[in-house]
Amino acid sequence: NIPTLLVIRDPVDTILSLHIHSPKGKYYISAHILRFIIYHTRILLSPISNTLVINFNDFKDNPIDIIKKTNDKFNLKLNENISDLHESVINSILKDNKENPANVLKVSAPSKKKEVLKNKYRSEVELNPLIIIANYLHQKLLKKTNG
Repeated sequence: NIPTLLVIRDPVDTILSLHIHSPKGKYYISAHILRFIIYHTRILLSPISNTLVINFNDFKDNPIDIIKKTNDKFNLKLNENISDLHESVINSILKDNKENPANVLKVSAPSKKKEVLKNKYRSEVELNPLIIIANYLHQKLLKKTNG
């Protein structure tokens, strides 16, 4: 009965990030989509009664709203002052950048190089027939505890 916050990303964004992290060719885009499908299916089939599922973009763009939702769902009193948290996250990303300067594609932060590669492969992901299943599972999971 531990309160859990599960943050999930849009399937296309997730698969593009996985692909540019370890690009192997067209076959692997389908493999990444299948990984996404399997992972989300396992979550959907698991009991998640004490879980709040959050969309990554909401988490990133509206952290105070997410803290409020978390407080409401779990009857908590988490501090809504996120300035310290924001600074910690930025410092962590900067540390990762310093420790992995040669591998900008593996750092958990946006970059121009990543955006160029994501745009290069975006249509391959969006046109892959498996993405329909991934999008369905993503929406189903968001609604499982929030709708």
